[in-house]
Amino acid sequence: MSSKMTAQELVKTLNALFANFDKLAEKNNQLRIKILGDCYYCICGVPEQRVDHAVCSVQMGLDMVVAIAAVRKSTQSGVDMRVGIHTGAVLAGVMGQKRWQFDVWSTDVVLANNMESGGVPGRVHISQSTYDCLNGEFDVEPGEGDTRSDSIKQAGIKTYLIKINKNQNKPMTMAGLELNGHMEDDMDAPALESVPENYDKIKKDEMEKEHQFKEKGKTVSFEPEVEEREEQKDENQKLDEAIAERETNTKLGEKTYFLLLRFKDKAMESRFQQGKDRMSAAGISSALIVTLFVFLVQLLMLPRTAISISTFFVCFIILSIITYVSLAPSFKKKYPSVLINLATFVERTPWARITCATFIISLVSATDITDVLTCVDESTENITNLNPTDRRCLNPHYFNYMLLLVMAVITTMFQITHIVKFLLTIIITTFYCILMNVIKPDLYNRIDAFLMNTVLDSNHNEVPSRIANTVQLVVVAAALIYFNSHLEVTSRLLFYWKTEAKEQKEEVGRMRVKNENLVLNIMPEHVAKHFLGSKKSDEELYAQSYTESGVMFASMPNFSDFYSEDAINNQGTECLRFLNEIISDFDDLLNEPRFKSILKIKTINSTYMAASGMFPNPEEIHYRDDMERWQHLADLVDLAFSMRNTLDTINAQSFNNFMLKIGINHGPILAGVIGATKPHYDIWGNTVNVASRMESTGQPGKIQVVESCMNILKRYGFKFEKRGLVKVKGKGELMTYYLTGKEETAKNDMDNSIPNMVVVS
Repeated sequence: MSSKMTAQELVKTLNALFANFDKLAEKNNQLRIKILGDCYYCICGVPEQRVDHAVCSVQMGLDMVVAIAAVRKSTQSGVDMRVGIHTGAVLAGVMGQKRWQFDVWSTDVVLANNMESGGVPGRVHISQSTYDCLNGEFDVEPGEGDTRSDSIKQAGIKTYLIKINKNQNKPMTMAGLELNGHMEDDMDAPALESVPENYDKIKKDEMEKEHQFKEKGKTVSFEPEVEEREEQKDENQKLDEAIAERETNTKLGEKTYFLLLRFKDKAMESRFQQGKDRMSAAGISSALIVTLFVFLVQLLMLPRTAISISTFFVCFIILSIITYVSLAPSFKKKYPSVLINLATFVERTPWARITCATFIISLVSATDITDVLTCVDESTENITNLNPTDRRCLNPHYFNYMLLLVMAVITTMFQITHIVKFLLTIIITTFYCILMNVIKPDLYNRIDAFLMNTVLDSNHNEVPSRIANTVQLVVVAAALIYFNSHLEVTSRLLFYWKTEAKEQKEEVGRMRVKNENLVLNIMPEHVAKHFLGSKKSDEELYAQSYTESGVMFASMPNFSDFYSEDAINNQGTECLRFLNEIISDFDDLLNEPRFKSILKIKTINSTYMAASGMFPNPEEIHYRDDMERWQHLADLVDLAFSMRNTLDTINAQSFNNFMLKIGINHGPILAGVIGATKPHYDIWGNTVNVASRMESTGQPGKIQVVESCMNILKRYGFKFEKRGLVKVKGKGELMTYYLTGKEETAKNDMDNSIPNMVVVS
């Protein structure tokens, strides 16, 4: 397929195929581990155990066989699938420092791999341990895996091939097996030969369902659309609940003390108090404005005494000075540093803010109370002889109006808490009520008498004005106390939301950095930037073709002998720790500048896969000559020698005798990212296949290449030993060579040279 398709076509086809496999995996409770070229690797029972793990796995295999038939029909190729299943224990984790991939290891994993390689195309091949867990759910026939695989024969296990699902309530389904935007309406004959016996009946039933859906104006994807709508409905409901929760004070009540409304978290309370400092100047300015208007009212409606005028000027001057100082932090260039420091101290110190606000309220209140106390009383005997236009204490209710303005000033003091406002309001209201009803009741009694004896108000209410004013004052005070409390709740709620949003934003930022680092770890940098740069739709797949690349497979064939699942090695964990150290040391080599043209693709058990020459925008790169063109391939060989040297050092330190078997090839490859739910970067092509065969047919401690690769590398001073013709699966016989070393002069020249690469954009 890769030799007949462009990079975009191949990635689109593979992505559609593996996306279907991912959907089947979700339906059958499978966890996809990784994609190895054309191999889909998944397990059941991890991370949560399932008693039906074997049944789920077999059903997954059967569904995949049907899916691959649709691919064969669509691509007009002979592609088919073997499915191998084995049941046992695994160790799970992440290996190395680069290109992280979640993986599983164990002897049972190796047996599962052998079950696949020793299986039959179009059939599900299971081991005896898997069969024992099926509880008769499926009919089977002898698998004879030992006749096709030496590993199965050496393991001495009995194998079976699945025939048919006995439970007709769990038929294999074509639902969701959509490829390249449409459903395959037919299957070719080879596909029918490799699927279970009840496939015809299943296909007929589903075609009837499809016809019914089309008659109703619907498509065969009806069920997935229903699921998507249900998921969207659930998401909208959760969003509505979250919004409703934010609109209530329930969450705030859990974070604050009752009545006091202080945050239980002292750090949060401190931050909230610090946020009030920016409102100091506004509150003080409002007090100055109110004082000015109170004086204007006094001039118009109340007696103008020397004491009242003096009181006003003292209050006005003091408030002007305080207002002027409070504005210092906002105009730092126009104020001396002393005033800036003083204002900043008052703003940022809660007790100083409270003291300043209390002083201002007391000062403004004093101007009004002083006017009341100094107002001249008239005896009730002479009240009827007064001229109605005389302004001497004939309007005492204006004292109440001015006091209401004072309480409004308290409300505008945003820099103090509602508790302080509550106390100030209560104190001033109480004192004024005592003033009206105990200390200066005659001010109101005589005006009541005057009004009742004049035609100006023949319908005058008999309720004493001091009582009415007292009730009015108490009601307004209560309303302002409630308003200040509500204002405090709103202010704290907004602060809490802001703090929560800031913390969430910071957490999102931290998670974004982690995610970007993770993406950069599992994909090459230029590929990661393709996805991180902007939001991509499902159709925007990454695919790139490279005409001149190098591919290397390096395995440790004797690691399987070293691996042991006994108690000494903690059921194999210690062996994997050692393998992780080896792979991590290999990863460290790629951090060296001389290997900057090399990418690690992945690890497959103890096999290390890397490629060279995979530069961003290869069509824009122009080389001066062939030596510069294939320098990356020479670097890949140098990496192979460095890996061998690194392993020799590890062997010397750990008293082991691990050896690397390495295969290298060069030529065109296709690269891309496949897998919708778990993106996987990989490379494909004949070059990759031959490189893999060079490793598998090679010998431990040797680096094997084909003749065309040898002809390029010998110009860089590498030395070779002719091995001869080697039979390669799918390629016939190929002339191969072993790399034996590098001439010292050439090595020095290469180490001192700086490759010249011209990039034209």
